[in-house]
Amino acid sequence: MEQMKMRPMAATRTGEKTDIRGTGVKKTVRENPEISVMRQEGAAVVSASYQVKMGREVFAEMLRQGLGGLAEECETRGAVIGHIKASLDSQRTEMFSVTERDVYVKSSGEDELCVRLAAIVFMMDPELAAALVREMFADLDRKIRK
Repeated sequence: MEQMKMRPMAATRTGEKTDIRGTGVKKTVRENPEISVMRQEGAAVVSASYQVKMGREVFAEMLRQGLGGLAEECETRGAVIGHIKASLDSQRTEMFSVTERDVYVKSSGEDELCVRLAAIVFMMDPELAAALVREMFADLDRKIRK
């Protein structure tokens, strides 16, 4: 099994320490999305993890459309899809505060979302399959920022 770690262009590698604004404080940088790819039994196998903060329902629909577009792009390029699957985990923090008898609830407002994707695609170069997954997440980023 040949495995290749993919990096977005102009990004540092996961785990690298980066000086934040020249302050001398170093922070671990994570790629978003984190993508790995390998060839296994003639198929390109792409795994990805992507994190974002926003409303779950809105993002879930965006992800559904993005996955459909990814599948269409793979098929347009002559690939055969073994499967493309994604899970969406969400977390929201709510703080409860009591003074005397009144209970106040404060919400973080946005969900912290994590997408985990696995794609098995036949008849496609693994590097191209990874690039298409990366582009799908880049497109989601552009839509989120609008």
